[in-house]
Amino acid sequence: MLSVYSIKFKLLALFLINICCSQEFKGFDDTILYKINWPGKDVTDRLVKEQEENILNVKTAIGESYQCILPKQDEVNKESEPSYNGPNPLELLSPLFSKQACSYRVDTYWIYEICHGRHVRQYHNEREGKIQKEQEYFLGKWKIFDGLKLEEELKRLINLNYPGPTKTRKVDGVNLPYFEMNMSDGTVCDLNGRPRQTNVLYVCYPPSKHNVFSVKETSTCQYEVIVLTSYLCSHPWYKPPNSDELNIDCLPVDDSPRKPHNLKVLQSDTSKLKKQIKML
Repeated sequence: MLSVYSIKFKLLALFLINICCSQEFKGFDDTILYKINWPGKDVTDRLVKEQEENILNVKTAIGESYQCILPKQDEVNKESEPSYNGPNPLELLSPLFSKQACSYRVDTYWIYEICHGRHVRQYHNEREGKIQKEQEYFLGKWKIFDGLKLEEELKRLINLNYPGPTKTRKVDGVNLPYFEMNMSDGTVCDLNGRPRQTNVLYVCYPPSKHNVFSVKETSTCQYEVIVLTSYLCSHPWYKPPNSDELNIDCLPVDDSPRKPHNLKVLQSDTSKLKKQIKML
């Protein structure tokens, strides 16, 4: 789902200029990349007439004025996915379960063991002389009944033409949808007398080999584990957002130069610095 952002803030961050109007534009997603173009006066009249409703007037700190043409909403929205008749997310992850594979995350004290489709365990080994002692807690276990319930729920959602999950978790700065498996009946918690529970969130991440991205305790003896896996990436519900750039054309007004003076100076200095670095 698209977030509501002020395009004024985006242009301020990208141009380092002062914005002179108060209108807000909705529907800009912080996962979408924008490229700023400076086509000049030759195309001003044509572009402005074509995009009258998507224009934002901006002014630089030294008084240069521009009309910036924003992408149309249908350009920002993702293209509709073709009909999907492939395996459901539980089926896509089934190779992890059938192989009885485990993923690990080593913390400063604890080691976390995520055995997919079986359990989440937290343990610590210590050696006293020749004797090795292990301290362990099960943070949650997966039962056959849990799998059957989840399978039925997925069938129900598919029959209802469910558009996909709306909840996300941020991974490397990008909000990604996830498939959730709730593991319960872990070791009883000393603090509240209840069995520990863990929500295991599987996220599509093509380069990953089922790595544990994070483990955190969300409340007393309640945990959340994020696992990065390529197995979900063929399902349209879990694909990462489109990373294609969208164009914003900024056109000079009156006697303003094609491109802001301070931006040209910055680009020139950057180019010189790159040349100097290459010569080192």
